[in-house]
Amino acid sequence: CEDSPSKTEESRPIGYWSCFVMCIVWIAIISHFLVFCASKFGCIAGISPAVMGLTIVAAGTSVPDAISSIIVARQGLGDMAIANSIGSNVFDILLGLGLPWFIASAFVYKTPSFVSIDDLWVGLGFLFGVVICLVFVLSCFGWAMGKRVGAVFISFYVFYVVFELFVHCRIDGTCDQR
Repeated sequence: CEDSPSKTEESRPIGYWSCFVMCIVWIAIISHFLVFCASKFGCIAGISPAVMGLTIVAAGTSVPDAISSIIVARQGLGDMAIANSIGSNVFDILLGLGLPWFIASAFVYKTPSFVSIDDLWVGLGFLFGVVICLVFVLSCFGWAMGKRVGAVFISFYVFYVVFELFVHCRIDGTCDQR
């Protein structure tokens, strides 16, 4: 891809790499403040960290993915939008969890980090269910992304958020603080 005919091939890679590194730095800084502010808000509002992670933090960190999927979908590249979404989730699960746990266990705490598995099976069930629903819905609509498919996926997400709030919050509006 040519971005400027006046630039030489030798000078571009440095600019690309410095831009890439600065993007990663800014994403890390903004993500840190997103998690910090979300945890403080959850504490003040009486919302559990699990609910904050499943809703606010997850949505906030997924906005760049959603924007890139929208851009490629508008260009008629629905397969790239779906691949971006699936690839992003695989990256988040494998590297997004694996790298911090590796660093924490190997260099910071020198011991394994233990995870509460109380709600792990529910989350895994939803994760597998989403993949099955993705294939089912796309096959029902002839593997074509459109308004109706988007509406179905949005309704699934609303159901997911309501379900998680139901699981973690009581009738009086207070949430578990696990």
